[in-house]
Amino acid sequence: MDREEGNEEPSVHIYNGVDRVPIDVTHVRVEDYVNIIPEVAFHDHDKLEVVELHEGLTVIGRSAFANCTSLKRINLPSTLDDIEESAFNGCNELEEITLPGGLQRLGQYAFCNCTSLRSINIPPGIEELEEAVFCHCGLIQAEFTEGIEVIEKDAFSRCKSMVSVTLPSSLKSIGVESFEGCDVLNEIHIPDTIESIQARAFKKCNVTSFRMPPSIGNDVDISIVGGNISLVSLELPESVEQLDDEYDDLNEQYTDLSVRNIALPPDCNINTSALYYCSELEIAFPDADTDDDDNNDNDDKIFFLMTTK
Repeated sequence: MDREEGNEEPSVHIYNGVDRVPIDVTHVRVEDYVNIIPEVAFHDHDKLEVVELHEGLTVIGRSAFANCTSLKRINLPSTLDDIEESAFNGCNELEEITLPGGLQRLGQYAFCNCTSLRSINIPPGIEELEEAVFCHCGLIQAEFTEGIEVIEKDAFSRCKSMVSVTLPSSLKSIGVESFEGCDVLNEIHIPDTIESIQARAFKKCNVTSFRMPPSIGNDVDISIVGGNISLVSLELPESVEQLDDEYDDLNEQYTDLSVRNIALPPDCNINTSALYYCSELEIAFPDADTDDDDNNDNDDKIFFLMTTK
């Protein structure tokens, strides 16, 4: 209920964790004894602007503040350890959020469609960024501390203002389309320790060169950097034995690249579709082998293949 006596501001709604919240509230203060914000507690409260939380709160439930399209300010207490699925999905006026250092989980879609959110710092307790957690945000930058190991599918996809990203050495896996559609992302720092980059992870970004890390494995999917219209060169580690291209079922296409030069390892096999749509491609083959062993004068040379369409 709204309190109108004593020193309480008449416009502040005091939330007890149980009662239904009026749809027209603009300012909420959560009672000190509330440990969990229940799921959908403030869902679609499109006039809500300010939320005051307290120390002792541990969980913000699924879709608790989803589609609070006027929400501008909320403090997250240091005791918070779980932000569940879609908790702040669609809070498109939220410009700033500070994740507490003890946070253990960010559920999928937790801050998806927060188009005014400009920066985020991922605390060390987060080992996995779940699916689409910051999808379609206004993020310019994301800061990662050591500890995160997995970035799941679509985690930062369509963050169209993100310019650069530096990933921590603890990271092991980057999921499908995790940074897809980050139109101005032109600087990507990937640690050499990463073990897996999945299909279309950096599709439709704006990088001019891309280096696959040496621990990536033997099989590389070229769709990782598909649609980068500024991409000039792609470097693969010597361990790569197979270059593939995973078909994009949604867009019904293989990878279209503007890349002009790919440094390929000597024993790398190329899937038929992998380079078919690279119309400006010039491929470098270091130390290429030939079938004519008696007349092989090409050791330690680089061969170039020009493709035209």
